[in-house]
Amino acid sequence: MKGYLKPRDRRRRKAGPCLTWQLVLPMGYDSAGKRKTLYRTFRGKRRDAQAALDALRHEVRAGTVASAGDHTFADGVRAYIASRQADAQEFGRDRAPIDRDSVDQYRFLAETYLLARIGARKLREVRDYELREMLDAIRKHGRVRNPAKPLALETMKRIKSVLTSVFKYAHERRWVDHDVTTGLKLAKRRGRPVYRILSVDEAAALIAAARGTRLHLVIFIAAVSAMRRGEILALTWDAVDLEAGLLHVRKSLRRDSTFKLPKTDRGIRNLAIPPEVADLLRAHKRQQYEIRETVPQMADLDLVFSNPDGRPWNPNSIGTLYNRICRDSRIGRVKLHELRHSLASLLIAANVDVPTVAEILGHADEAFTMHQYVHPVHRRHPAQIELVRQIAERATK
Repeated sequence: MKGYLKPRDRRRRKAGPCLTWQLVLPMGYDSAGKRKTLYRTFRGKRRDAQAALDALRHEVRAGTVASAGDHTFADGVRAYIASRQADAQEFGRDRAPIDRDSVDQYRFLAETYLLARIGARKLREVRDYELREMLDAIRKHGRVRNPAKPLALETMKRIKSVLTSVFKYAHERRWVDHDVTTGLKLAKRRGRPVYRILSVDEAAALIAAARGTRLHLVIFIAAVSAMRRGEILALTWDAVDLEAGLLHVRKSLRRDSTFKLPKTDRGIRNLAIPPEVADLLRAHKRQQYEIRETVPQMADLDLVFSNPDGRPWNPNSIGTLYNRICRDSRIGRVKLHELRHSLASLLIAANVDVPTVAEILGHADEAFTMHQYVHPVHRRHPAQIELVRQIAERATK
């Protein structure tokens, strides 16, 4: 079982030394008497290829080399997700290197878009051009409910992330000779995602339209604190300081109604609320405690926003009511998360410094805040603003 090296780029040898080698290692015979040979591709100098061949021979003798040719893409997905879940158990469910939500999302994307297409293909047989063609087809006709409409670029990025993670995992375990996703790229997005930025009057109209509904306080808090939906629904009364007018953000509610810690330490923060919100919270607390005295409690979580039995709201259950509130406000369609963008953009437009805005939003990177929330309208030069003001004043005289 000595093995040998076989040059693979003979056409280029005239221009320089061979830099691509095939590692050939005889593996004996199978039960039918057919010769078995193990092949690996190596890129580099001859002495490095020889070292790789020696290492491969050692692995075969130790019994640690994998039968790479039998692994399918579906096997790679299952193995990668299992390894991520193992990390979550080792580091704690809420502080894993990749959180549980991401693992669940990877599984969903793989099952929805990838396994039906290449799940049965052996990893070694998949080529980069096939992946590019597949991603292009998914982008154009991948929507489950409306195949005629192309997928959003953010969704395509997540699908590509699944592919690259699985093949990188397979390459690290030598299930494949090289990672075919190394040069895989998506078309560049033109511009940034377009968010609806509400004015002060529009935000006030939305809050007024929600008065009398269970979302009134949720929308009010989102509009004045820039908290995320999950952070608002995870608030507990011990995290609400009504006297000081502060909300202590410590955790977030997942879509499956379980809780998680912020991804970074900057996500743990204290946010000021106006007296109007504090007064509404006091009234809400009194009403909530009156209801709890009459309804058997299924959970004692002391949540600010909960079902009558004490259990948390399902974050996905507020969409219908919220859409009706948007219609009643007559400001048009606006996502709840866009209240966060609106407050951040209004603060920046009011000359609040970016580090302060990043602290309010819980961003670990101020550059991310600058990229996501400083829109072109906020980058106007002061001289331009003054000139426009003078034109407007003279036009109205």
